[in-house]
Amino acid sequence: MEVFGKKAGCSAYCRCTEHADDIIAVITRGTTHQIKVFIEACCSNGAQVSDVFGRNALHMAASCGKVDVVDWLITEKHIELKSRDLESGWTALHRSLFYGQINSAVLLARVSVLM
Repeated sequence: MEVFGKKAGCSAYCRCTEHADDIIAVITRGTTHQIKVFIEACCSNGAQVSDVFGRNALHMAASCGKVDVVDWLITEKHIELKSRDLESGWTALHRSLFYGQINSAVLLARVSVLM
């Protein structure tokens, strides 16, 4: 079944920075429901794609304090917790602490310990 909004040629191995830019914009402004729906509809690899700075959905959700999205990305999308951005070499945990998003940081630390 094709989901409305996915670009032709988008696959499970998509690395399109345009998709990442769109996903990051929705994460910074959208509700949890809007973010989940958009990631599912936008790109076949929506949870993993990175922008030109190496930031992915987990980096941005953690930076913005979207704890429900962080949890969803980890449990449902199985996103890599240790991925580092190109901007500073930080993981989502580093970014959440830098931006003062303690709830996101606690969730990421707990999940990291369990893995």
